[in-house]
Amino acid sequence: FRTVFHILEVEPHLSTRKQAIRFLIGCGSAVIPFAVAQLKNQKWFVVRNMLVILKDLKGADEVLHIIPCMKHQAEQVRLAGLQALDTLIPETDLFLNTLNTALRDSDESVSKTAITMLVSSRQAKASEIVSALFLEAEQNGKLINCQRALLKELAKSGSPIWLPTLLSLKKGLLFWFTHWGQQRAIQHEIRKAFSEIKTRREKHT
Repeated sequence: FRTVFHILEVEPHLSTRKQAIRFLIGCGSAVIPFAVAQLKNQKWFVVRNMLVILKDLKGADEVLHIIPCMKHQAEQVRLAGLQALDTLIPETDLFLNTLNTALRDSDESVSKTAITMLVSSRQAKASEIVSALFLEAEQNGKLINCQRALLKELAKSGSPIWLPTLLSLKKGLLFWFTHWGQQRAIQHEIRKAFSEIKTRREKHT
């Protein structure tokens, strides 16, 4: 295995690296310890490839080794880490806590992926995370772009399970948004998302 892992580190051609990854995945769980050891490699693309391997090999026992990758300086690694965790520990508190952090990621691709994953969750904790995000933004005036992206994704999902959350936001934040003119647009988007989901549900009943 060591020779193949070395190829992943030094081979300049993408097609060859992809072949090496497929070979390692085909070797099964015996590869996992070698992949975990490479998560501390200084080259970001090596770490990203290890996360892909662990995801495809269903290396759920290695989750605690994957979590630190969410703080990696390369957004490609953070995104791969999020995708790996989504496969390995979906709908768990640990994963939802990771999503909660990823929502605030400085890279748009990471934050948008986290939003999509959060909206698709069916856990009560997901609703708590959404509500907390709005309260946090209410207090410090930040995360407005994240709020808007989240509301768009909620409306796009059309899932009625989000109606209670949106209704709570409509009622609970009305006072604050009325007095903070700069955020009135968010209150409008909350009502819009609520209306779109409600209308879609009524059409299917």
